[in-house]
Amino acid sequence: MCLHCRQQNNQNKKCKIHNTTNCRLCGDGKKIKIKRMVYDSKQQDIKLNQYDANNHVDYCFIEQLMDESMNCHYCKREMQLITHNYSLCTLMKRDLEVGFIKSNCVLGCFDCKMK
Repeated sequence: MCLHCRQQNNQNKKCKIHNTTNCRLCGDGKKIKIKRMVYDSKQQDIKLNQYDANNHVDYCFIEQLMDESMNCHYCKREMQLITHNYSLCTLMKRDLEVGFIKSNCVLGCFDCKMK
């Protein structure tokens, strides 16, 4: 049971507090976070004219990165997927001039992303 909305973890019900079926607190936080990373990175690449459909990161790639390590690539801090703070797991580009392609992406904490 979710401590925040008191519902059973059921993906068809909306979270009473957050009014969404995609609540990271009530649902599968990892699945929701990965889907959001894929969507946001694609939108950013399209906006910057860096989108490469053949090499863009996908769900399986990000899930594999998370399964390998949930420590920040740069500072080695343990990351999490729920709370928006310094330890939030983010998808980062090594080279900002290149899009979110698999060979250019690592997982890093929100703190390192803001530096």
